[in-house]
Amino acid sequence: MQREFKRCPKCGKVFSVLEGKKWCAACTAVRAERLELISEAINEGYGDTVDDIARYTGLSIQEVADLVEQSESLRRLVAVPKRCIKCKERLAQRGSQFCFPCRLALYGQFASAAAHLAAKMPPREYQPQIPYRSSGVVTALEQKRARASLARLDPTPRGRMER
Repeated sequence: MQREFKRCPKCGKVFSVLEGKKWCAACTAVRAERLELISEAINEGYGDTVDDIARYTGLSIQEVADLVEQSESLRRLVAVPKRCIKCKERLAQRGSQFCFPCRLALYGQFASAAAHLAAKMPPREYQPQIPYRSSGVVTALEQKRARASLARLDPTPRGRMER
């Protein structure tokens, strides 16, 4: 049986590949220690956001966010802000998948595409509306309304109603 060797993506050391292991033993131990720190911060109530946990543990915000994203159990407990799906550098805005600069660039691209399509469209001709022909009943009612004064006295007997 031949052993397979791989380079650790974190530190670059060569290690023997075991089933389910992505890193060397040293990096795995460091990761486990940091996950324990994050779990301790959550259990002691020092925060349920990545920023609060990073402040308590002394780890960087990016490192805490990465560890929380990779851990299934921590992902449920911690609110991890989403990264922009375009640049993957900045945090996405609330209710969006893009950060502010990428969102502005996207809106600019939408505007230029709309202008390009509008330039291709043939102009529409003006079509006047056909006058509406009303029935005899409607015409008679409109004539009656024109004759009747709107400033007429109110025929309801107010004296009887105000008790």
